[in-house]
Amino acid sequence: MMTPIDPNNIYVISAINLVSGGPLTVLNCVLASLCKDPAKKLNFYVFTSRGCVIDEELKKNATLHIIEMPWACKNLFTRLFFEYVYLYFWSRSRGIYLWLSLNDVSPNVVAKRRVVYFHNPSPFLPFKQMVLKHPLFVLYGFLYNLVYVFNVKKNDFVVVQQNWIARIVSKRYCPRRVITALPTEDNEIAILPENQCHIDVKSQFCFPAFPRFFKNYQVIGDAVILLNSMGYTDFSVTFTLNGNENKYSGIIKKKYGHLSQIKFVGLLSRPEMQRLYSQTHVLIFPSLLETWGLPITEFKAYGKPMLVAERPYARETVGRYASVCFFNPSNSHELADLMARVIDKTIVYSGADVDDVYDCLNYDSLAKQIFSL
Repeated sequence: MMTPIDPNNIYVISAINLVSGGPLTVLNCVLASLCKDPAKKLNFYVFTSRGCVIDEELKKNATLHIIEMPWACKNLFTRLFFEYVYLYFWSRSRGIYLWLSLNDVSPNVVAKRRVVYFHNPSPFLPFKQMVLKHPLFVLYGFLYNLVYVFNVKKNDFVVVQQNWIARIVSKRYCPRRVITALPTEDNEIAILPENQCHIDVKSQFCFPAFPRFFKNYQVIGDAVILLNSMGYTDFSVTFTLNGNENKYSGIIKKKYGHLSQIKFVGLLSRPEMQRLYSQTHVLIFPSLLETWGLPITEFKAYGKPMLVAERPYARETVGRYASVCFFNPSNSHELADLMARVIDKTIVYSGADVDDVYDCLNYDSLAKQIFSL
């Protein structure tokens, strides 16, 4: 029998490392769904390193209490101290009903119920294929495997974003239960008929992603160079980086900054991202590794065409969609050919037809699963 939810219970959400990109979107959407039902009268305490990343509308909710801990992310030592020492002493005398960790880490806390959300993709990378090209990232993925497995069995369930990851997590970490929850909102998807996505003006592409090496910005940059050599110049590609975010973004800006077709706009807010989607004709998503690939889902809501990497995550994220072509993310010639056909208005979209069953279809249904504990 399930333990009834006491109106005075405390729910804690630790999200100390979620400050940008898709993970930040997950944080704000999960908080919005948890706080949606005022009848429950629960108190939500949110640990974050930067309170400013929480949506302003959420901050108006009297049940939401934000606890800023900027020191917790200063380095690896402070992060481990925070997760496994500080939170234990903070939690042990507060009568916490449920602890939800959105940080991938299963912290050392005292709570009646515990849930952890895995969204870092590094433990699921193809080690054999990447160990020579990116040994440091392979090491990072190995260390994250240790983080994932530590304390994982103390959770009532683990949340992941795709079924192919759920199968790996179940086999590798043996948690009590794994729930697959789509990181989506209740957007009505307008799917365009196949091959009817015509472009009447200068072709505008975009790739919105925080600059990390596995996002694979370089395959688009190389494709643009190839298009220029083929005589294609009347198009644009928007990158959501400016070269100052990290070392990788600096490399991309230095290597491709001379190309007039590429616009470096930097990181965008959610309203700015929606504006970019509305102005873009075709999304390019070449990422080598994702636990979902949120821009794919967001762009589908506009019913526009997409060129997407042929990777396991991508097929599941695209689902059923007519106006999509998949390409080898290591082959810039293949991508350049698809982009040229978009510009020439001769492209024939292959489409995708993947049906899958998930435990939670959106953030609201995930909140219901959490409240059912």
